Amino acid sequence: QPGPAWSWTAFANSINWMVNQPQKAAIINLSLGSNGFFTDNALAALKNAINKDTLLTISSGNEGQSQPSWPAAYANAAWANGQIIVVGSVDKNNQLSSFSNAAGVTAPWYVVAPGEEVTVGRIGKTYATVDGTSFAAPIVAGQAALIKSRWPQLKSYEIAQIIFQTATRLGEMQDDFNPDPLYGWGLIDVTKSLQPIGILEVQLADGTKLPVALLS
Repeated sequence: QPGPAWSWTAFANSINWMVNQPQKAAIINLSLGSNGFFTDNALAALKNAINKDTLLTISSGNEGQSQPSWPAAYANAAWANGQIIVVGSVDKNNQLSSFSNAAGVTAPWYVVAPGEEVTVGRIGKTYATVDGTSFAAPIVAGQAALIKSRWPQLKSYEIAQIIFQTATRLGEMQDDFNPDPLYGWGLIDVTKSLQPIGILEVQLADGTKLPVALLS
């Protein structure tokens, strides 16, 4: 959360450093949020990451509001190019956490992941149990990294679409075309996202395609 010790310049420099390297970061997780727009240099850094085909997973925020905080709210901007995944939190019953900001206008780019009673490592080789969308978002970043590691040719927006398409629908919108205003596309499914989507086909020498299921 930006506060007295927050440096917008340091934030922008960090993002730019990660994406301007020859071996750029393919995925960046941002477990942070602000109640207002980002500064020009911080916003420029986010746009630079998008232009470099980096996927951003961003926590929706912990204010219990109907809309995500910034920078997650930038997901619906045209420049985001579908490369921002907004992540909300659910409890063990897959109910939206009371503190989690809902999908709102970012529903087409929103999923949920476990964000309550999450066990994390701490300095000194100890562990802690924590709550927050800040801990749900890195889970989605890990999912994206698994997909990228198996299919490195995929573009960032394609990885995002796979995560959206394979999520388990929650809330009132249970079809594949309309995201829910609270849950977006729903609960991530890591196993399903690593499987082929649709019909797996083989192209023959004459150009025709046959489903693998029909081949001996």
